[in-house]
Amino acid sequence: MLSRVRDRLTYANVVATLALFCALGGGAYASHLAVRSSDIVDDQVKSADVRDDSKRGGGLTGDDINESTLGLVPEADLVDGRSASSFVANSTYRLGQGQERAGTELGDGSKVLSQSCLAGDRLLSGGPASVNTNSDVLDSFAQDTNTWQARINDSAVSGGDSFTVLVLCADQ
Repeated sequence: MLSRVRDRLTYANVVATLALFCALGGGAYASHLAVRSSDIVDDQVKSADVRDDSKRGGGLTGDDINESTLGLVPEADLVDGRSASSFVANSTYRLGQGQERAGTELGDGSKVLSQSCLAGDRLLSGGPASVNTNSDVLDSFAQDTNTWQARINDSAVSGGDSFTVLVLCADQ
């Protein structure tokens, strides 16, 4: 009987048998490498360990998280340890109201005015005010972090128009 096996024992048969064992054994070995929940120590999985969402199969998304299981974020009402109101100090103020004037005439027939916050304070917003309904507002914009500028065309107003620029500023 051993001679019959030896007669059929060729190089091709040996290589085919080895390939079969490697294929079957390799799959078993790979399944041994799989990470299961029991393999993970509590609080030890880092974001770098989570599958990359850009790759096939996806990754951890918001849909995977049960928000009701999350606790409160410590000091969520603070930013860098400071309250949000401290970033804008404790007050805002407005300048320009009641300061209507003709403005500086430009060569194109328009007039320009600007209003600035107090030195060191921050411009939050601004715009023209007390503009005659027959005048056109041509421009209104922040010149920088402290000053607002507005330009009008008042050619339709007999004797010209007086207007003002209001600014809303924050104490710094």
